[in-house]
Amino acid sequence: MFRACFVLSGNSYAALLAACGLALPVIAHAPSFTIFPSLVRDSRDPPYDAIRDFAPVGQVTTGHYLVVVHPSLPVHGVKELIALARARPGQLNYGSGGSGNSTHLAAEYFKSLTGIDMVHVPYKGSGIAVTDLIAGRIRQTYRARYRDLGQGGQARRAAIMG
Repeated sequence: MFRACFVLSGNSYAALLAACGLALPVIAHAPSFTIFPSLVRDSRDPPYDAIRDFAPVGQVTTGHYLVVVHPSLPVHGVKELIALARARPGQLNYGSGGSGNSTHLAAEYFKSLTGIDMVHVPYKGSGIAVTDLIAGRIRQTYRARYRDLGQGGQARRAAIMG
C-alpha cells in the first residue's frame, strides 16, 4: 500500500514522519513549540500539536538574554535601567528581531515583571537592530550573545536575564 507523505520543513516535517512509518529524534528550539503556536491563529497554524505529537526526552541546553544598551544611556545595571524607565515612561525604546521574536518576548516579559513602559521597535532581523543600537537610533536591545556586538565601546551589557 502506498502512503503519501508531504514534505514540510521543521517541526511540521518531524510531526508527519510517523505517518510515513519513520521516527526521528528532534532537537527543538523551544520557541518554535511554545511561541509560534500561541501567536499564529490563521491558515499558517502548524499542522501538529506540540504536546500530542511530540514527547520530550531531555533538556540539552539553557540560555540567557543580555540587556545591551547604547553607551549614551546612563545605566550600568538592571536597577538603574528600571529606575530610568520609571522616570521616563514611554520614552525609552528597545529593538528586537521582530514582533513575536524571542528577544521581543524577553523584553516584554521584563516589562511585565518590572512594571516599566518602553517602546518596542521591531526589525526584520536582529542584525538590523544591532546596527541601529550601535548608531544610537535605539537605546537598547535584548540579545542571546554579546560577542557579536564588536569592541570599542559600541554597546554595553547592562543586565543578564536568565
